Amino acid sequence: MRTSLRRAWSLAERRSGAAGVASSTAATAASVTPDEAVRSVRPLGSARVAWRGEPASAGVKACVLIPIYQHGSTIRSVVHSLADLWLPCFIVNDGSDASTGSVLEALEEELDWVEVEHHATNRGKGVALRDGYRLAASRGFTHVVQLDADAQHDAADVSRFLEAALEFPDALVLGRPLFDQSAPMSRLYGRRLSVGLVWLATLSRQVRDPLCGFRCIPLAPTLALMDRIAMGDHMEFEPELAVRLIWEGVPVVNVDTRVRYFPGGISHFDVLWDDLRLAWLYTRLALGALPRAPRLLARRNPQPQ
Repeated sequence: MRTSLRRAWSLAERRSGAAGVASSTAATAASVTPDEAVRSVRPLGSARVAWRGEPASAGVKACVLIPIYQHGSTIRSVVHSLADLWLPCFIVNDGSDASTGSVLEALEEELDWVEVEHHATNRGKGVALRDGYRLAASRGFTHVVQLDADAQHDAADVSRFLEAALEFPDALVLGRPLFDQSAPMSRLYGRRLSVGLVWLATLSRQVRDPLCGFRCIPLAPTLALMDRIAMGDHMEFEPELAVRLIWEGVPVVNVDTRVRYFPGGISHFDVLWDDLRLAWLYTRLALGALPRAPRLLARRNPQPQ
């Protein structure tokens, strides 16, 4: 399987041979701020050509990362929806049961662009994502587009995250969810509170949603941060990573993306423990913002390099 995956990577690289995309985006990146880049990303529903490996242009070599725990009923459709992108896909199985494991093994056998890493026990989403980042970097990738395994994220938007990363290779590209009426009101209120607390911790409004798991991660600054700072192992990891990358001076681009909730969908958010972890995280981040306040206030909307 590893040999087949390497062949898939070679195919993606050959298809990305045209570097003209880089020149067309470089001029834009020099004159457009990250907040303006939010508006420059194509609107939802617009016609577009499949990505087919182009992120190797402009210094961006991307793959897809999916952390999974007990989502055997949805992962197949999520993975197959990515096929037209011609991107390698890493799946980190965070201790799922045998049923989900068998689905993942079948996918790895069927698709030569899919590789699955397994955790023997459930260690938390934060751990799964960090392991996925390190795995992608070890394979030579510079960026990871991550999405969830439960089919709530619209996989057709992966290319829009990659387009934003091409314009701003140094930026953290965050999904800004567009919810329909299926979204529970309790989740919406909780997200609004998280947004406000992250704005407080960063002294800016750069992050439009710190909890959305659909994002494009620049690996170089992320791995450097992970090597220095011990971050949360569970649901608190994603907002903490966003805040700490902003503290490091990484610019942010927000991309609108649809998020859907399905009847009977499985959620692994623990209302008690994950809320407590988030509360403790936001307390620590608010305190951490105090000594950084002069620098954060002086560095509003940093320009991508």
